[in-house]
Amino acid sequence: MTDPISSIPNLGPASDISFAKAGLTSAKQIRDLGAESCYARHIRAETKPRLISFYALAMGLQGRP
Repeated sequence: MTDPISSIPNLGPASDISFAKAGLTSAKQIRDLGAESCYARHIRAETKPRLISFYALAMGLQGRP
């Protein structure tokens, strides 16, 4: 079983849903792609990403609150 996206610090259950709409379903995919690529996929999937979401993702991937 893979870790859900919400296992990344700063991300919650809503992140699992919104990233799934962009074709991303695991924390490993997010870590492998990086914050910039994931945010770009959000934009292409028209999930209405917010800049604060990008910030939370980037900081979470760095292990920062």
